[in-house]
Amino acid sequence: MARAVRAIVMHLEFVTIHPFPDGNGRLGRLLLNLELLRGGLPWVTVREDERIPFFRAIERAQVDGDCREYAKFLRLAVKNARRELAAVA
Repeated sequence: MARAVRAIVMHLEFVTIHPFPDGNGRLGRLLLNLELLRGGLPWVTVREDERIPFFRAIERAQVDGDCREYAKFLRLAVKNARRELAAVA
């Protein structure tokens, strides 16, 4: 679980720094997933219908300093990815 926490913090820090003019979100999600994979966790995808809640959770973490919604979103995404992988195995 420490790897999941590290992935969540790393992603949030990267998108908060926002170092490039374009592609920060895509690169941030790639870094998130690489860290999850390093910890033996599944790759997560933020689906189109999840984008607004995902961005709101990030904004709340950045503006209000409240990371609970953001962490909950990503924990659920990992849980759903595990379930999807188990269903096809």
